[in-house]
Amino acid sequence: MKNKVITGLLGFLVVLGMATPALADTAVNTKTINEGQRNDQINSTIVSTDVNSSFTMSIPATATLTYGVEDSNIGNFSVYGNLKTNQSVSVTINKGDFKNVNDNSVLPYKVTDEKNKDLTNLNYTADDIASKTVTPINVHIDRTAWQLAHAGKYQGSIQFDATLNN
Repeated sequence: MKNKVITGLLGFLVVLGMATPALADTAVNTKTINEGQRNDQINSTIVSTDVNSSFTMSIPATATLTYGVEDSNIGNFSVYGNLKTNQSVSVTINKGDFKNVNDNSVLPYKVTDEKNKDLTNLNYTADDIASKTVTPINVHIDRTAWQLAHAGKYQGSIQFDATLNN
């Protein structure tokens, strides 16, 4: 008889140990339903979140220009991401000197788009980003500048600075 009682208690303890507690949020919205009131008017929970805007710029990493070519495409510029409808991304393009590494002589150039229009600022709206707008980036060096260039290797850089605007 003792064995049956001990076995029964152990079985009860095993079953009790398997019980999973149910926890609920302590913030509860309680409302009283009055006679004649529809249940769907009071039976709701508001759920919300805020997704922050974010973007990524894609710029050409490196480019090699060919001597004598006036307009060289060095790649494409684009902005990808997720912006709120009232926001935009402004990009300022700053070109550094294109210098000869041997004698520091400078070869003048312009950063242009595919229509040879100077590029100093770009603006991408949320719609531009959603439609994946791409801007070709060209380097324009006049024929006269090429003819006056000193022999040697030239190096320079183009900097793209972006700002998120509200």
